[in-house]
Amino acid sequence: MQPRRHSVVDITLTSILSVLAALAATGTVGFSFFFVMAADSCNERCAYGALNAAYAVTWGGVGVAVLVGVSGVIVAAVRGWLMWIWPALALLLILVALGIGVHLADTVMHHN
Repeated sequence: MQPRRHSVVDITLTSILSVLAALAATGTVGFSFFFVMAADSCNERCAYGALNAAYAVTWGGVGVAVLVGVSGVIVAAVRGWLMWIWPALALLLILVALGIGVHLADTVMHHN
């Protein structure tokens, strides 16, 4: 039994969402370098553990999203499944990781 062919819409959506996820991943990692500025005005009272957690969550989330997106598209392409779901999921994971990372970076000074 041959796997089903992928539609033009599936291939197009997969390509567009993959590019968006790659741009989001690059932008998220680039933006995360500004997290350290959250500690500029708090002197000794900073919660540096939260800053470390912000980096771990953001970079780890981007890494997991890239792994999920790439491996999911490859498996879906080989098995004939819909492919566009995987880069969409990767994009969602990147945005969630960025949101959590920004929140953690915000808690460095405010201790919330």
